[in-house]
Amino acid sequence: MAYPSKKAAAILVRTFDSAETIPDKYKDKVHIVLETAIEEEIFSLHNQCKKSDVTELIYTGRLIPIKNVMSLVKTVKLLPDCNIHLTLVGRGNEKDHLISFINENGLQKKVTILDEVPRTKVLELLSQADIYLFPSLHEGGSWALMEAMALGLPVICLDCTGMHTITNDQCAIRIKPHGSKKFVQDMAKAIQYLIDHPDIRRMMGEKGRKRIWDNFRWKDKSIFIERILTVLDEVVMKE
Repeated sequence: MAYPSKKAAAILVRTFDSAETIPDKYKDKVHIVLETAIEEEIFSLHNQCKKSDVTELIYTGRLIPIKNVMSLVKTVKLLPDCNIHLTLVGRGNEKDHLISFINENGLQKKVTILDEVPRTKVLELLSQADIYLFPSLHEGGSWALMEAMALGLPVICLDCTGMHTITNDQCAIRIKPHGSKKFVQDMAKAIQYLIDHPDIRRMMGEKGRKRIWDNFRWKDKSIFIERILTVLDEVVMKE
């Protein structure tokens, strides 16, 4: 790592975690940039303020172990007295395991699993939800997370990898990774907090929407590339 870092004019990494692997003396060359962004057209949509006794929770993405989706179903079980409903949108090899857990624990009315649906349907479901849950253990630039934030949904996620880069503490409740049991407990507390504080929930959603607009549009990628090319030109000129 040291030799390529020494030779490089600029070092591009996806997340803060990746940046930590670069030797300290080359940290000034590091630039954090995700490979993903969102189109501006999505901002014509917005999460709908609805009046309902049921708090709608939603996850969109693959149903595979690294996405940690089982923790969401376990969280719902931990909140038996809350009037909540969780929708999982996606497919993957953990689906059957999730269905078995849901049936064994009598959560059929609390949790719904939908297979992959057209993006227009995903956006419709997001617009009708109250809280976006993103329990993934490892991400780069998650389009699913960006979509939810662009529509104005508050987020509960892990505070690591791409989630740390995309969100901040104004738009998300970010949970430190301290084991699966602790994560489920912390997720339950975060959901309960947002249920009890609808004004904060709405404020977080707006902050998230603004964060995506300010930092994660494709336009921002072109500005970043121009800045990096300027750095490279300066290095070449010095040589």
